[in-house]
Amino acid sequence: PSMPGEIESMPTNLRGHCHDLGRAVYHPSATRMDRAPTRLSALLSGAALGIGMPLFQAWQSTLILSDAARRLAFATALALLFFAPVMWFVVGIQHLRYGRSDPGGAQFRASRVQVGVRFLWWMAGAGIAFGLLTMWRNW
Repeated sequence: PSMPGEIESMPTNLRGHCHDLGRAVYHPSATRMDRAPTRLSALLSGAALGIGMPLFQAWQSTLILSDAARRLAFATALALLFFAPVMWFVVGIQHLRYGRSDPGGAQFRASRVQVGVRFLWWMAGAGIAFGLLTMWRNW
């Protein structure tokens, strides 16, 4: 559970149910279990971006592509390595649900703090991965 008091609202068979990259979170209005982003998932998605984008650009520079094909390839890489992981592993569907249902509510404000913390972990993952990749390239 990512919010205080959520554990009491969970069915007893789901309490304490955790995963490596995301916690299973019960939401009363949901009809299924949702994966909540964690600091580890944010760190790993940042690392994927920190390694993936430089590798993509190195691969792209070896190809002879038209400008339109380069832009399409870059947009695809950006969607797969940046936008989707940030929405899934940093922001989270739960946060978007809180913002849509009650943008000024206590749950949304508390969730915003958690998103900020996960964003810092995401930045750390991207920075560490890019730094390691740069050190490896210069070695």
